[in-house]
Amino acid sequence: MIDQIKKGMLLQINRIVECGTFEGRSTTELSFLVDEIIGIEIKEEYVRKTIDRLTDNSRSNFEIINGSSPQVLSELTTTLDFSNTIF
Repeated sequence: MIDQIKKGMLLQINRIVECGTFEGRSTTELSFLVDEIIGIEIKEEYVRKTIDRLTDNSRSNFEIINGSSPQVLSELTTTLDFSNTIF
């Protein structure tokens, strides 16, 4: 997936929306490749672990949302410009 994102950098992708962060490993890796990463996670435990992992890696270009992906995605589609976004 990360190789695909690196290729996507040629397409000027600057935001990733990740559904299901688990403990934030991929979220953290992806945060180094784009300007902004938005993570959606339904379990509060994994939200905390993801935020901790990101901050432990000195990342600040993230928003981790605790909620159901379908619900959060429907809300995001009304507020974000998705022209340079990958899901």
